[in-house]
Amino acid sequence: MNTLEFLAQLNDSEKGWGLWIDRENRDEHHVGQYAFENDRLPKAFVHVASLEHLAHLRQKYILDNNASAKSESVLGQEWAKQFLSQWQPQ
Repeated sequence: MNTLEFLAQLNDSEKGWGLWIDRENRDEHHVGQYAFENDRLPKAFVHVASLEHLAHLRQKYILDNNASAKSESVLGQEWAKQFLSQWQPQ
């Protein structure tokens, strides 16, 4: 599953989990717990946000655009594309 597909389907998450994306290839990502991952990942992977925060952003986008005739999965794809197009590695 590439990063876009993962984000489009992200609905909820437990606290303490985050998403890292390879700054050289946005299709490559890693999901892990903060306590274990920060020092273990290759330097090309950049922390994006907590899964909890990303799931909230996705759900908010779907709720805000619920009046359209689009399905939740289509809205999720739209949000993921928009998020990835605006995301820049720090």
